[in-house]
Amino acid sequence: MLHALLRTRPWMAAFTALALHLLLSGTPAAAAGTRLIMVEQDGCRYCVDWVREIGPGYPKSAEGRFAPLKRVKRGDKALKGFNPVVYTPTFIVERNGEEVGRVTGYAGKMFFYEELDEQLRKAGFTPQWGIPSLDKTSLPGPRLTTGSFLNAAD
Repeated sequence: MLHALLRTRPWMAAFTALALHLLLSGTPAAAAGTRLIMVEQDGCRYCVDWVREIGPGYPKSAEGRFAPLKRVKRGDKALKGFNPVVYTPTFIVERNGEEVGRVTGYAGKMFFYEELDEQLRKAGFTPQWGIPSLDKTSLPGPRLTTGSFLNAAD
């Protein structure tokens, strides 16, 4: 019956194909029981920066779909059972009531997602993008050696 219905209504076949593609493409959906808890407090400028720079896009990101955000104030009863939060913002990756990992502080968008992805991997997340690691032993460009500035006039 489904085969006959798909044959008579091409739009339904296209919709079904799209739905199957999205289902099987590896697009991360919220992992059962996994969420990101943002612990913040009034007057925290880093919390304000995170809300401005990351907040609007987080729910649309692969990370946000995998671990939906819950924002709480420091000292909230929702934090009972977790290790104490000293600094804000602190981002706790929680899965089924257990702390899987955390990111303490906010140093910008690039660093946040790099650190968050590392913690989300512990809950089964596979990042959709990566930041190439910086090999500090082979920096590009000319290198100065001791005394090289003296030879510049030669």
